Parts: sequence; C-alpha cells; structure tokens
Amino acid sequence: MVLSLRRTTAAALVLAAAACGPSDTQTPPPRDDSPPPAETAAAAPAAPSAPTAEVEPDVAALLRAIGVEADADGRVVNACDKAVVPLIVAVDLGAASARAVVIPGGPEAPTCYGDGPGAVHLVTLDDGGPKLVLLHLGYIGILETETDGVRDVALGGPGFSFPVFVWDGGGYTAAGRAVADADFAAATVVP
Repeated sequence: MVLSLRRTTAAALVLAAAACGPSDTQTPPPRDDSPPPAETAAAAPAAPSAPTAEVEPDVAALLRAIGVEADADGRVVNACDKAVVPLIVAVDLGAASARAVVIPGGPEAPTCYGDGPGAVHLVTLDDGGPKLVLLHLGYIGILETETDGVRDVALGGPGFSFPVFVWDGGGYTAAGRAVADADFAAATVVP
C-alpha cells in the first residue's frame, strides 16, 4: 500500500510538471504597459468653506503654475532628469483652497531628493488661476495655527525643529520661529 501511494504521488508530480511545461519555455506574466494617470488623488478634496461646490482644478494649469509641462503620458521631468508622474493632493489651508503638486524622485529618489518625497509645490486656487505659493524639497506640515485665516506651515527635514512659514496675503513667508518634532508630528503632513 505504501508503494502504491508513492507511485501515485510520483505520477501526480510528473503530470503537474508536464502540465506546466519546461521551465525555460514558460511565458512571463503579462505586463501592464498602460500609461499612468496624469493625476493621482492621495486624499479626498478638502471640504470647501463656502456652501458652493469646489471644482477640481485643471492638471495642466497646476503644472503650468509650477513651471513644468506634462508629456502625452502625463509625466513630467524631475530634478534628476527622469520622467515621473506628478502626485496631486488636496490641501486644507483654511481660507485658501490649495493643492500640493509633488514631483517625485522616481527610481533614483534617494540620490535625487534624499529621503524626502520630492519637490513639493504648494499651489493656491483662486479666481486668477493656480498660483505657486511655496516650494520645498521635503515634507510640508500644515499646522493648526493660522495667520489671516490661512493655516501656517512648517517645512520638514532633518533635525529637531522645523521652520514655520505664515501667510502674508499672497504667499508664505518665514515667521522667524520653529516648531519641535512633536508639533510637526501632530500636523497634517503633505504628501
């Protein structure tokens, strides 16, 4: 009986191997060569402060505001001369509607941007169209404090304290103060 069980197991293994074919002729799994989307929303759009619905901004207009143009596949060229797909994230700044447009490092991220997410462009949306108000090669923390109804931001990076920038009516300027690790960790970090 043991011999019969061994023969049955051996026969099953031979049939299974034969069904798979020789290992050198197996076809690789199909590749997904479809182009990536031009916009990836990592967060739901921020709730508008007014009762009117917020209209999603034109991706091309956002990219023009930061001085780049997408190719036919929606890719842009980063600081390391690599084509990458930008990440667009809704940001709640209080009175100012905004998007963070992140140009990632791509395959060479550590040598291109260090351990940060890439070039993070903070773009406000108003009647005049998208406007670049802050650029940082690292994380941006959206703080709970506000200046003129617009939330203050801190620029993340190495160290134990992070510089704070406040709204001046048309963009962000250095506040001359910093927040500690705990305050930055409590912020909404973009991206």
